[in-house]
Amino acid sequence: MIPITCFFHLLTLAQSMTCDVEESIIHSYSNKQHDGFLGHEYLGCWVNLGADTNNSDLKNNYANVKVFIKDEQVDSRSMFVGLIMGDHSRSGINTMFNTGTVVGVSCNVYGPGFPEKYLPSFSWGGTDSITTYELKVGTAEYFKDIEAPNLDPDTLLK
Repeated sequence: MIPITCFFHLLTLAQSMTCDVEESIIHSYSNKQHDGFLGHEYLGCWVNLGADTNNSDLKNNYANVKVFIKDEQVDSRSMFVGLIMGDHSRSGINTMFNTGTVVGVSCNVYGPGFPEKYLPSFSWGGTDSITTYELKVGTAEYFKDIEAPNLDPDTLLK
């Protein structure tokens, strides 16, 4: 086990990290178990990263990392930018993320290879194919019951 060297923005104690984490912001109820590297990354609430999920936070040519913001690539003005993942998103076992990958809200990312550097909210899949699903009130109510008792499903549908 590699020692954890990190900067955590902890909002609750219901969080678990057992991997190499460096200079990252990880919000409440997010989890990463079993090996892997997370560097210079931002995880929203209720994110779950599968065993051996890794992200790159430095390009091989040491150039500034570009990230997608509002469907446009923007220079971050930083050499170090890891994964940016929205609330309630997940990754499968052995998932790999390129430098500066942006994953939206409520995504499920899995499979071999590197997924696209931008996955919009409600995406499902990996390198083979990505589909976007439509949020239904039942889904929001499900999450409300098990993960966020104070969640208002109407807020998600706006």
